[in-house]
Amino acid sequence: MQLLHLPEECGKCGVRPFGIGNETPMGRMHGVNIGCLEGVTEEELSAIPITYVDGMHDRWQEIPHYTSHL
Repeated sequence: MQLLHLPEECGKCGVRPFGIGNETPMGRMHGVNIGCLEGVTEEELSAIPITYVDGMHDRWQEIPHYTSHL
């Protein structure tokens, strides 16, 4: 398997297209900024299920009390 070297942020706009978490209660975790995906319609983006976890309070198995800002 070949690993790709990807920039941590976009050289044009500064957005972070992805992130990797190594020290989470769930183990290694990869996050993708779905707004950075090319060739995906707004309809397809809005149909992607979202799972919220309350990492702010270390309650990884619970949904945060507030999610509208996320």
